[in-house]
Amino acid sequence: MIFTQMMLVQNYFAGNVGIGTTSPSALIHGIKTTEQLRLGYDTANYASFTVDSTGILTISPTLYTKYTKRFVVDYDSTGAATQNALTFYHDVTPASSSGFAMRGIQGFTRSYGTQNITGTIQGFQGGTIHNSTGTLASAIGGDFYCYSAGSCGTTTSAKAVHAQLYTEATRIITSGYSIFLATPTNSGTLTNTYGLYIASQTNGTQTNTPFSVYQAGTADRNYFAGNVGIGTTNPGKKLVIGADNAKLGFGTGEDASIYYDATNLIINPKEVGTGFVDVKGAINANANDIYTTGAVKGVHKAADGTSAVADGTYNFDGSASGTVATMTIKDGVITGITKR
Repeated sequence: MIFTQMMLVQNYFAGNVGIGTTSPSALIHGIKTTEQLRLGYDTANYASFTVDSTGILTISPTLYTKYTKRFVVDYDSTGAATQNALTFYHDVTPASSSGFAMRGIQGFTRSYGTQNITGTIQGFQGGTIHNSTGTLASAIGGDFYCYSAGSCGTTTSAKAVHAQLYTEATRIITSGYSIFLATPTNSGTLTNTYGLYIASQTNGTQTNTPFSVYQAGTADRNYFAGNVGIGTTNPGKKLVIGADNAKLGFGTGEDASIYYDATNLIINPKEVGTGFVDVKGAINANANDIYTTGAVKGVHKAADGTSAVADGTYNFDGSASGTVATMTIKDGVITGITKR
């Protein structure tokens, strides 16, 4: 046993030092089944280090109860190279392929007691803060990726970000958002703002055409409070297709379409084969002329050619001006239209 009251005395050990062991394998090697190391500011403020029987290290600061666990890493650095304040590596060779899970980091924030909580509890919070006077080329608050490396086999499913709401039986979440993008806090200037920006997903060898957005729920709804543009970044109406001859397709074979050809709105009920436009209600031309650019085929009930209108002359009446045109039908065929 060595004891000294001299504060400035230095002790030097050329070999390893064992605490609780007579065969230390490191410069300082402590063995105990409970707390092995305590670093403290004083007797009341300290951090406890404990390694359990499976090799897991637990760091518990002062008042290490379920209410006040805290661990802080404060890292200041300079230089151009990539530097990490805190790095975790979890290298595991699984003993069994059934029910196996690996997690690099797992953390929870839990509330206890019976009191109401008017604030917010967060599992993780982090980001970037640009305090230098120079220009910062890029800032990323969180960077997540799935990486297949080396000689690994096939990964069946990879999710760079997985978000899920969970409630136990009889528990209630009033409003649940798997992903919530809040309104930016902007006291300066945001030149361009994108609530959600999806870069091109086409890259390298891909068996199937990639989806930028894929909604699997057939009963789910999509809601947009503002205007929606397809092919345009400045839609002035609720839905805008911002390209001429860009077709809006219908049917499993997409063989019916509506599009604008830079002059007229084209409704094509059947791009391959024959088809017709079935109008369930009245057509109001709003006192404008109705034109046909081809031969008038006739008026039929269905594809069987059965005449739906008897032979005769029929009047087109305006709401205020009386008869505006007449149409003559003979053997189910329109033989003439006369404007008055």
